Amino acid sequence: MMKQFEGFGKFLESLRGKMSLREAASKSGLSHAYIRDLELERNRSTNEKIKPSPVTLKKLSDAYKYSYTELMEKAGYLEKESIECVRSPLSLPLEDILYIEISSTELTYHTRIGNRKVPMLSLLDFSHFLDQLEEHDFKKMDADVFVNLSHVKSYQPKEGKLFLTRSV
Repeated sequence: MMKQFEGFGKFLESLRGKMSLREAASKSGLSHAYIRDLELERNRSTNEKIKPSPVTLKKLSDAYKYSYTELMEKAGYLEKESIECVRSPLSLPLEDILYIEISSTELTYHTRIGNRKVPMLSLLDFSHFLDQLEEHDFKKMDADVFVNLSHVKSYQPKEGKLFLTRSV
């Protein structure tokens, strides 16, 4: 595994910008104390050096609206050269997909004509794919479900119901 770049904590703090720690915590689902520890690059209780996990980085990526792939690279999980070598991360017919369920080893995408499971072969593929979803108007609705907003007719948040359009 690569080494996290020097000053990663300060970089995270700069991404947060003028957002308060409590607001960042609310947007990311992480505690404000943990976010501050990440910015200081150490656990303030034990004084041990800490490094965010890929899951934590995804939460911060969503909260700060910053590329997950770039955060993974800066945290030392991905090498820049390998990112540049991959030109087509994962090609799925995103415009036809209604929603996608993601597990740790595969994703299942649902279209009007059926479902298909696709294995997730690498962390690099996964991080590129998540970036690709954001670019194609997909919204994270649950921990492992992304919905194509272009196919949503209406949403009733109190009931947790999502209605999709009939025609594509």
